[in-house]
Amino acid sequence: MLAVFLLAGCVSGATISSITLSLDAPATGEKVTSATTSTSGVKVTTTTWDPVASGTFDAEKAYTATITVEPTSTNTPFASSGTIKLNGNTKNWNVNSEGKITVSHTFSKTA
Repeated sequence: MLAVFLLAGCVSGATISSITLSLDAPATGEKVTSATTSTSGVKVTTTTWDPVASGTFDAEKAYTATITVEPTSTNTPFASSGTIKLNGNTKNWNVNSEGKITVSHTFSKTA
């Protein structure tokens, strides 16, 4: 399966300025997956799909994954702004009032 990697700056001092996420691209009949992270101090809290996929992905649909991440400790928050490289595209990040970051990616239609 094709994987998507989301990247940003680097971990520096008392704030997190780098995040790496991975997520398998949807494929017809394949099990719905959630994003994962290998970045220390960060956890994926949700991965949602639109349209909603129950169990497996349907054919001929372009799915959008929305991923929310948060720091594992309030002592090491995200930097107030930064960029995320998402599947070759760079996006600015904004930390919400709860200290979380949400990113979205739309995949090509499943075959």
